[in-house]
Amino acid sequence: PRQQPRLATLLRLAALAMLAGGAGLAWAAGDETRTLAVAVVLALAINGLGIFILFDYLRRRGPR
Repeated sequence: PRQQPRLATLLRLAALAMLAGGAGLAWAAGDETRTLAVAVVLALAINGLGIFILFDYLRRRGPR
């Protein structure tokens, strides 16, 4: 199998963002404003990394 260090790094960053989101929700402790802020930041981080993963995949796949 080919090694894809960039993809592995992006997936590690996604996992780290999810762990940070869990810690952020624990910090929010039910406060609606904090919970909303953590949820928005987490959604932006995960979706942004997802877009980078998709572009990386499409770039590696090449034209068909």
